[in-house]
Amino acid sequence: MPRNNIDISISEGLRMRFVQAAEILISEGKVNNKAEFARQVGISGGFTNILRYTSSIKSEPSARNIILLEQLGISLRWLFHGEGNPINQS
Repeated sequence: MPRNNIDISISEGLRMRFVQAAEILISEGKVNNKAEFARQVGISGGFTNILRYTSSIKSEPSARNIILLEQLGISLRWLFHGEGNPINQS
């Protein structure tokens, strides 16, 4: 079943923000570098695999990747919808 344009836009945004989260977490000092980010969110093979993984229209971060990203302080509202602050305010 083909995906509609809304689904594709949401998926593209999610993948783009997933990659942006690495830069945000590095700048916040929550991870030291992109390789550590990849390990922390459960993607083996380093950051290059994240870029390859997220650039595919068929691939999206798994529930496990998203849970681990939230545990690092990324807002799910921002991740899924692009709204609000990327870092959870707690």
